Amino acid sequence: MTAVPALVTPSGQPLRPAGRQGAFGFSGNAFRGADRWGPELVSWVANLASADSEIIHDRDQLVARSRDLLRNNGWANGLVDNEVNAAIGSGLTLSAQPNW
Repeated sequence: MTAVPALVTPSGQPLRPAGRQGAFGFSGNAFRGADRWGPELVSWVANLASADSEIIHDRDQLVARSRDLLRNNGWANGLVDNEVNAAIGSGLTLSAQPNW
């Protein structure tokens, strides 16, 4: 008889179904990652806040460091130049077509 492959935890134990099975074959949550009581995720508490509220306290330090990096690191400066060129273009050219 062939063994059926199973998902395992980092400790090698097989994963158990998350909670009771609902009418459509899933537990009380639509996604396994939303399970609040499984041993794999019970200690993971994620913060639900906007990106602005998360960085507002450290914004000045982050801006200073990023500007210093762009001034003093050729790789970082080249990366930003490459991204700008990809989004905007390598330069503006005049295409004058007078209506005489």
